[in-house]
Amino acid sequence: QGIPVLIKPHHIEQIMTCANVQKYGLGKMLPGKIEEDHFVQTVKSILDDEVMHENVKAFAIKYQSLTSEGVSASIATVIDAADYSE
Repeated sequence: QGIPVLIKPHHIEQIMTCANVQKYGLGKMLPGKIEEDHFVQTVKSILDDEVMHENVKAFAIKYQSLTSEGVSASIATVIDAADYSE
């Protein structure tokens, strides 16, 4: 099914994740200081954004078989195969 996300990042890796979430139309990021009106407007825009909901559904379908164990195994395979001699 998929649900759009609203992210309030606190660390750089969260900001990087937010950039990709926004790039692919899967959600929005809240800025450093949040005013109540901006928060409400952002939530409403997510709820009303039909394209975002379609993007999230497509993303959920594409990655529905992905598990944390499978991702970990894939990462380990890449790391094991890497050439660190440079």
